Amino acid sequence: MVSVALRCDVNPEVLIEQLKGIRCLSTIAQRKSNKKIDVLSCPDAIARAIEDGLREECRFAGMHAVNKCPDCGQPLRKETGCCYCDNDDCGYFKCG
Repeated sequence: MVSVALRCDVNPEVLIEQLKGIRCLSTIAQRKSNKKIDVLSCPDAIARAIEDGLREECRFAGMHAVNKCPDCGQPLRKETGCCYCDNDDCGYFKCG
């Protein structure tokens, strides 16, 4: 469902708000014996992964760019580690 929501341009912040902090008893039980587990449940882990993805310069939801070109407002796409504007007349790109 998260994948479908992201492909349908649902704001990732809304998904994070809904998923973050959800607790699962089996995950909580596993945390007692495995200190490397730092999530509360699978939904909580998904929320954290979305948050981590939003910290990147070019943010993506599936194949759709979430953020826009700062020069013309068109979607950005990530390719070979760089962000490129889809507007041929613009030419904006940023690497690194």
